[in-house]
Amino acid sequence: MRSGRFERALAVADWQATPGNRSPLVLAITLPPIGDTLVLETDNGDNPAISLAAATAVHPVTRLLFKTDPTELALYYGNPRTHAARYDVALVAPQILSAEKHVATLGPEEKARVEGWARSALQGARGGVLFWSMLALVVVALLVVVARLLPKPPAPP
Repeated sequence: MRSGRFERALAVADWQATPGNRSPLVLAITLPPIGDTLVLETDNGDNPAISLAAATAVHPVTRLLFKTDPTELALYYGNPRTHAARYDVALVAPQILSAEKHVATLGPEEKARVEGWARSALQGARGGVLFWSMLALVVVALLVVVARLLPKPPAPP
């Protein structure tokens, strides 16, 4: 193990290809991959090296269960700065597993805005110094008015 990386064989197969029979090699990976890189190694023995034109890897998601209201949803992915969500699924597992199942399909992929949700939510808050100082003055004035309207505590005897 070097710098957090290690090799693990996910599948092994024998493949024979002749000029008349060029069947594709299909590897059934039974172990879940840990990282985001798959390496295909070939041992050609005494034969010349083979040239691979393309490789395709398919890793299916067996199921994705979630509970939601019947509204339109958005699935965001690909932000390396975010952390994986952590939920205690055991709390809602009976409800999720007993709920009526519906097949959901994804629409066409859309490119997300570069800025985050906070920037888009505060986009209209671009006032100058005068705006923010006037707003602070109004807030202070309202707090003074509310303080005067509150009942005074009785004087001690």
